[in-house]
Amino acid sequence: MKKSSSQFISWLLLQSGFCLAGSLNPENQVTPAQETTAPFYEAELIFPLEPWHNHASCLVELPNGDLLVCWYNGSGEQEADDVKILGSRKVKGEKSWRPRFLMADTSNFPDLNPCMMIDPQKRLWLFWPVILANEFHTALMKYRISTDYQDPDRPPLWVWNETLLFVPKDFSE
Repeated sequence: MKKSSSQFISWLLLQSGFCLAGSLNPENQVTPAQETTAPFYEAELIFPLEPWHNHASCLVELPNGDLLVCWYNGSGEQEADDVKILGSRKVKGEKSWRPRFLMADTSNFPDLNPCMMIDPQKRLWLFWPVILANEFHTALMKYRISTDYQDPDRPPLWVWNETLLFVPKDFSE
């Protein structure tokens, strides 16, 4: 059975770890009237196809209505030390995505599987694991916070960058 392009893109988004992050509020709830007229989703390419890995995307709607997406990009996955986190913005009312930009890059280590959220104080958070010895069990979780991320002509400006350290506990309880 031949699949339509929208079915393929839906499958591709699910296979690539697509996630929708952020918080819902009364302003962006779907009303019964919108359910019959608004499309459930749209699918489009953010940049032309390329041979590099582009995977684990995350999308947030910013308070000004723009869309911000991030993903990891590199010549491999955890084995490739050139993997970095890229982003792109779709300004509210515009038809196409702006050029991609760098969101995070830990030199000589793969940065993978990013996730973003907007907190109740309207700060943008970016989370991602840095793979230290090219194996997932060696990952350290990193995060960044931005309070200045809605300028359509540049990437977010990060005011905080840190590693999340976890203390192992007795999980038998």
